[in-house]
Amino acid sequence: MSALLSYVGLLAFGLAVSVEDWRTKKIRNRLILIGSAFCAVMVAWLLLNSALGYRHARVQGLGGNYLPWAYYPALLEHLLGSFVAAIVLWRFSIWPAGDAKFFTVLAAFCGIIDPSLPGFPRFLFLPLLINIFVPAGIVFLSETLIRLSSRLAGVRARDWREKVRSKADEARVRVRDAWPHRYAYAVQIVNVFALFLVLRAAGAGFGRYARGPLGLVAVFALMAVAWRPLAAVLRNRAVGLAAFCAIIAWSAAGLVFWRWETARRLVDALKTMFDFGLFLSLSRPLLSGLIERESRHTLAPHALQRGVVLSDETWRLLQEEGGPAGEIEPQGSEGLSEAEAEVVRGLLERRGAGGFSALRTIPFAFWIFFGALFTLSSRSNIVAVLAARIARVRAEIPRAAGRFSS
Repeated sequence: MSALLSYVGLLAFGLAVSVEDWRTKKIRNRLILIGSAFCAVMVAWLLLNSALGYRHARVQGLGGNYLPWAYYPALLEHLLGSFVAAIVLWRFSIWPAGDAKFFTVLAAFCGIIDPSLPGFPRFLFLPLLINIFVPAGIVFLSETLIRLSSRLAGVRARDWREKVRSKADEARVRVRDAWPHRYAYAVQIVNVFALFLVLRAAGAGFGRYARGPLGLVAVFALMAVAWRPLAAVLRNRAVGLAAFCAIIAWSAAGLVFWRWETARRLVDALKTMFDFGLFLSLSRPLLSGLIERESRHTLAPHALQRGVVLSDETWRLLQEEGGPAGEIEPQGSEGLSEAEAEVVRGLLERRGAGGFSALRTIPFAFWIFFGALFTLSSRSNIVAVLAARIARVRAEIPRAAGRFSS
């Protein structure tokens, strides 16, 4: 009864927030508070049911089927993990604050509706995130490719030899400019290696969601989305020194006590880091840059308002012009505030710019809602579901070929 009531509450809450985000591109705190209050009432209901059940008492149907006391610390652990994941995505400017709050409340609903979901309590937030970002990424990439296909004739007409030559010159310039920062990149490599070593040693709980090529690509994709702010942390020398010392100490102890198992984990982490480097070097220019370029549009300075996300091109132009001179914080997923929009508007008008490029922002609450529903219905992550279906299709191809030939 409580699971059904919670599921109805999830549907009502998720639909209300998704519609509001689509219409106004904003999630009000009032809706978040309503969803949080509903979850709190349902947890209180479950607690009462457990208290009566352990006393072998029944009141109006309560106390019959009840959850063990161990469920409630597990639910708290799940909420804490989901909250930390949401805060990280918000601080890394991947999600605005409203989306982070919405994700946390939906994660609470999932833990209340079905405590037997794979990964609960420690790692349930990970399949939730995979089921949010992977479908959204597939749809956004498909939309971008469809738009590009309509301009295929213009793409064929381009002088690709000259394009490749200019890109090679650009790569040489970037390598030359990066050379003075070689120590920072060395620190970053050490930190990335340590990160993958920790993930590989995290146990079966985490590995279940990163198993196989598709699972690993999903984890890589999540890291690529957060790469820009993540790289700033990974280039921290203090973090790098601590990570280097920890790797040396763990490797020395492991080679003495566990020997080949430690060596295997070191090699696996090194291979994973190399694979991630290839994925990042290919995906960021081909996917991130492509999607950003296709989502860019031009606005007049007077159209600048709160919530607008400037393109990197416009941001660099403002920095070169001497602004915003500390008056504007580096923009995130929230876009510009009202005061920041006024400052940028003044800079553009004084510069006499006829227009500036901004990015089209897409309401993301629907995808968070979809990810929660998919997790509850499939009891898995979309990467595992796709992998299973691809395997079934591959197994059916020889059978179909045999039936056709006969």
